[in-house]
Amino acid sequence: MTAQTLKTMTHSLDAWLWRRGIGHPVIRPLVRNELLLTALFLLGGGAAFSATPWFFWFGVGLGIMTLTFWSLARFFLRAGLGEYSTAFLRVVLLRWGGRLLLLGGLLYLLARREKFTFKAELPKYVGAACETVGQLFYIYALADEEHVMMSAPIISAYCVASVLWSRLFLKEKLSWKHYLMIGFVVAGIVILGIYDI
Repeated sequence: MTAQTLKTMTHSLDAWLWRRGIGHPVIRPLVRNELLLTALFLLGGGAAFSATPWFFWFGVGLGIMTLTFWSLARFFLRAGLGEYSTAFLRVVLLRWGGRLLLLGGLLYLLARREKFTFKAELPKYVGAACETVGQLFYIYALADEEHVMMSAPIISAYCVASVLWSRLFLKEKLSWKHYLMIGFVVAGIVILGIYDI
């Protein structure tokens, strides 16, 4: 492929993106390069699938990322670049997360080899839904500028809680070094909470 052919293809792709509402001079090259990389990995991975299947699946992941970035770019370019309220950004994050969750779920169902049974998979979906709700509350807590310093120490305690719950419920073995680090983390959280650093 010559440089002239690549330049012509790049200009054609830029014009195509311009017609679809991606006209910002900084965002358009990002979307264009993501599209080109996705096409490269999908075509190259499809040609060499038997030797390197990861190359193709990396292209599929890039395609999902490109689609998500494309939708965010179009959304912000239609709304206009500028100052946004916290409520507006929450809606954007919900829309972006919902689209990513839907695409990830569809890809998961397509890539599964065994038969799908809802009853057997229900605990996984309940866990995923609880994690998603937890992330929404996490975003909401950090978006509250007035009380963010009170929520940060509580949010940072989840790693310690996970380790302690693994010891209590899963009977994981912890050495004295683990307990020492847990003590340091708890002390740091308490210092954050008391001194409001």
